Amino acid sequence: MSGRPGQYLEKRRRRYYAVLEVPKDLRKTLGKARFIQSLKTDSLALAERLKWPVINAWKLQIERARTGNESTLALLEELERKYEGGESGYDPEHGHFKFTSQDLQSDHMGLMLEAENVPEHVRQAAGVVLSGKSLLAKHIEQFANRGNVTDEAKASRLRILKTLVSRFPFAEDVRVQDLAEWVEVELIEGRGLARGTVRNYAVQWRNYWEWLQTRHGLTLQNPFSKGLFSDLQQLATAPVQRQVWEPEEYWNLLSKLDEDEPLHALIQVAAHTGLRRQAIFSLRIEDVLEDRFLIQKRKFETTSREFPIHSAILPLVERLKAASDGEWLFPVNGDDERFAHNMGERFRVYKNGLGYPPEKTFHSFRHTVATQLHKAQVAPHVVDLLLGWSVKGGSTGLRVYTKADFPAMQQAIEKVKY
Repeated sequence: MSGRPGQYLEKRRRRYYAVLEVPKDLRKTLGKARFIQSLKTDSLALAERLKWPVINAWKLQIERARTGNESTLALLEELERKYEGGESGYDPEHGHFKFTSQDLQSDHMGLMLEAENVPEHVRQAAGVVLSGKSLLAKHIEQFANRGNVTDEAKASRLRILKTLVSRFPFAEDVRVQDLAEWVEVELIEGRGLARGTVRNYAVQWRNYWEWLQTRHGLTLQNPFSKGLFSDLQQLATAPVQRQVWEPEEYWNLLSKLDEDEPLHALIQVAAHTGLRRQAIFSLRIEDVLEDRFLIQKRKFETTSREFPIHSAILPLVERLKAASDGEWLFPVNGDDERFAHNMGERFRVYKNGLGYPPEKTFHSFRHTVATQLHKAQVAPHVVDLLLGWSVKGGSTGLRVYTKADFPAMQQAIEKVKY
């Protein structure tokens, strides 16, 4: 039974709204006494059907508030234990799903997932329970523990699989072209992983997918299968041609962001340094001197060096230093790779929303700085020193940084203009 007519509904100005009272003991936690959302229809019959995805999303929030459950997998296990999934029904009065296959179409799922303040782990769990999606993270612990392997090997399997599932929560999300862009932009360019390392990762991902097909009935085509896997390897080996950011595009990116937003500052620093995202987030307060950054050698930086701070961002750097209440220039733990990844995703979604093509990425700021320096006829070895290419295997491989190079680097970086 879907309940009496009009249950969970209100009509306002000829439009129907979904409504749900928040239990009194949770009103302080959720910050409201009731949920309300427009269903954008004046048809009672349609409103009766459209209300359930929204109501169920709110009930998931209430469940989360009551249990304090922040884990997607734990919440999913709880939901699957408590509810009957798919077409077996959901009766809001008795705690069971009551959906037909028609109710689970994307338009109705979209209404549920667009309900206000739905946490990401709730969206993921709801995606599994309500639409039958395959959550890739669900079985990674079981896969990592299979066989007679050492604790170190298990930890390595988990780390590699978590890299995949953090970007692609559902098996349905994994497409070869998206994989190729992610491999090139995020893993190779953003995190500085070697191509051979990424190919080894892909072997583990392929094995996990095949295991899911064999042991857990996954029916989707393996994106790491022989033919597609070869395509992925080829795409990961041949870098995509990145486009540079033009000055008017740079200013457009900034104009749509609040000045206090971390992404606003991140774009400015990247555009005037060409530093990789993780290198920027790894700057400690003690690494920021009056006119230079001290870049430490890390897995994404091949050499330690001093980097001149462009005059255009000196005031910004001073503000960041003044606002910092800890060890790092940016308000994060500089060793937290997930934050750097999330900021990269934030930038990707933001620039896509402005209509910029896939060829324009965060890493394109690095290409933009290099292009401007070359156009300004800066000596190649100075370009190499600025971009950290001054080691064997870099663009020239001729020399390493010495303090005597700093004045030339300082003059060169000022030629970058927007």
